Amino acid sequence: MNKNALYLTIALLGFGVSPAKALIVSSSGGFNVSATLTDTNVTSTAATATNQPATGSYPVLSLFDPSLGVLTAATWSVNSNRTLTVNGNAGKSMGPSRTVNFSASADANLALPGSPSLTFGSINASASCNLPMGMGGSCSASGTSGAQSANGTASVAASALNGYVGAGNVTGISFTLPTHQANVAMSNTMGSGLYGNADSALNWAGTLAVNYHYLLHANPSFSSSAAVTSLSYDFGSVVQGSVVAPVGFSLYNLPHPDRAAWSLQSVAPSGDASVLSTDLGTLIGATVGAGQSLSFSASFDTSTVGSYSAQYVISLQDAVGANASRSNFNLLLNLSGTVVPVPVPAAVWLFGSLLAAYSVRRIRQVTMLA
Repeated sequence: MNKNALYLTIALLGFGVSPAKALIVSSSGGFNVSATLTDTNVTSTAATATNQPATGSYPVLSLFDPSLGVLTAATWSVNSNRTLTVNGNAGKSMGPSRTVNFSASADANLALPGSPSLTFGSINASASCNLPMGMGGSCSASGTSGAQSANGTASVAASALNGYVGAGNVTGISFTLPTHQANVAMSNTMGSGLYGNADSALNWAGTLAVNYHYLLHANPSFSSSAAVTSLSYDFGSVVQGSVVAPVGFSLYNLPHPDRAAWSLQSVAPSGDASVLSTDLGTLIGATVGAGQSLSFSASFDTSTVGSYSAQYVISLQDAVGANASRSNFNLLLNLSGTVVPVPVPAAVWLFGSLLAAYSVRRIRQVTMLA
C-alpha cells in the first residue's frame, strides 16, 4: 500500500430494512363448471367417479405485472355455491310393487398453482318414487341439495411466486370432484323388465380471485430528495505528495412507506481506480430500506504526477420479493483529479540565476587574460 494513499473508514447510516406496508392489486373472474354421472344398476351398487374434472367456464386471471413493483405474496379467495341434483326414472314389465330410491353425492376440490388446494365436503341429493304391483308401470322423481356455499382462502408458497409474475394469465387452476357417486336402488328386484336410471349433476359457480401483495420498486439515488443516478467529483489540481481531504458521498433509497429495500450487488471500477479509489466494495450485499442510506468515501493518491479519471458502476437490486419481479439499478460515480510537480521555491531560482551570471562573467575574464 502506498504510504501517500488516503483511506477512510466507511460510515454506515440506517443500515437495515425499515418496515414497509404492502399494496394489493387483484385479478378476479367468474366460473361456472359442472359434472354429471349416471347409474343404471338397479341394485344398491353405486356408480362412482374418482377425481372427475368439472368442465365449463373457467376464470381468466392475470399474472402480476412487475412494472407495478416487487411481488411479496399472493393469496387466493373463492366465493361460490354448489348445487347437486339427482333425476331418476324407473319402470317394470310386471311384478310386485316396489320403492325406487335415487341418490347422489359429490365433494369438490379447487387446485391452485403453488398453493394448497381448497377442498369442500360432500353434498347430497336424493329422491324416490313407487312402482305399483301388476303389469307395467313407471315412475320418476327429482331431488336437490340446494345451493351450498363453497368459500375459502389459500396462500401461495414463497417459492412459487415467480410463476405468478409476467405477462399473460395464471395457469394450473382446476376444478375436480374427488368422489362423485350416483345410485338407483329398488326395494324389490323380483319381476321382469326392470330398469332404472339415476342422473347426478353438480353445478359449481362463483368468483375466484388472486390477490397480489407488493411493494414499490426501490429507488436508489445519490440524493436524499430526488432521483440522481450519476455523480461526478473533481479533486482538481493538487501538488504531488500533498494530503488531500477525501470526499464523502451517500447512496440513498428514496423514502416512501410502500417502497422495497435495495441491496448493493456489485461495484465495477474502470480507469484509474487505483489512484481514485473508494470503499464501495466493503459492503457488497448491504440492504437499505426506504428513507435510509449508506455513506462512503473516495480518496486521491497524490504520489505520482499525472491526470487521472475513474468510473464506478454501482449495481443494486430490489432486496425482497419474487426474483422475477425485482428490478436492477445502476448508479454511476465519476472521479477525476490532477497531480502536479512540487514547485521550485523562488530563492532557489534566484540563486541559480546569479550563479549562471557569475559563471558567464568568469568565462569572459579567463578569455581576456588568455
